[in-house]
Amino acid sequence: MAKFTADEKIQIVLRYLNGNESYREMGRSLGISDTIILNWVNQYKQNGLEAFLKRCTNYTQQFKLDVLNFMVENGMSLFETAAIFNIPALQRFLLGKNSSKHKELMPFNLRTCLKSF
Repeated sequence: MAKFTADEKIQIVLRYLNGNESYREMGRSLGISDTIILNWVNQYKQNGLEAFLKRCTNYTQQFKLDVLNFMVENGMSLFETAAIFNIPALQRFLLGKNSSKHKELMPFNLRTCLKSF
């Protein structure tokens, strides 16, 4: 999959928001999954241009648990939660290489939720 700059992502989002093309049509023409475009649009709606700026990539375990708690308590999807917290790859964020070390810190319902990924 091709990498897109922040400017390219913004242009793609604005192109979609102009309403002339569907996610699928754009995905096909750009050679990427329509889900990626949907995610970018959701992030843009939630966070504006900041959604595509460079951000922190080192999150504390407590922050990860807080995000996961928020997702479960509010019945939100990965994409919705990612948009709210401006985290581009939420599943990788939650299941990163360090997450398995700290699973015992998670409440039981969150450990069960992680198994469904």
